[in-house]
Amino acid sequence: MIMMVEDSPEDVEAARRVLTQLGLADRLKHFWDGESALTFLHQFDQNDRRPELILLDLNLPGAEGRDVLAEIKSHPNLRSIPVVVFTSSDEPADIEACYARGANSYIRKPIHLEGFRATLRQLSDYWLNTVSLPAR
Repeated sequence: MIMMVEDSPEDVEAARRVLTQLGLADRLKHFWDGESALTFLHQFDQNDRRPELILLDLNLPGAEGRDVLAEIKSHPNLRSIPVVVFTSSDEPADIEACYARGANSYIRKPIHLEGFRATLRQLSDYWLNTVSLPAR
């Protein structure tokens, strides 16, 4: 499962389109805010639907992305899930803070649709097909 925590309807729709083209749309689980994403993650033992990859926006309603990231990476059963911060911010302080909290990657969202598509293709190929992750 690819977990996307994103509050922009446009970005969610673009991601769905790209993942549909890649044959991965059925693996997308979307959350509009950090609280609902964390609630889901803390239940993964019960539903056995642990994400293979988390795409996390920083600027979310409620619990912001930095807090969600810190929570994921501090939890022993969640910390091995790759978290890619996928955001519009290119502020050096945001980049540094996310890596300090354990982000696996920090990628600025491309502005144009073709760049967005290319980036999501690369992300899904790398994290879902190339990287070897620990057993769950």
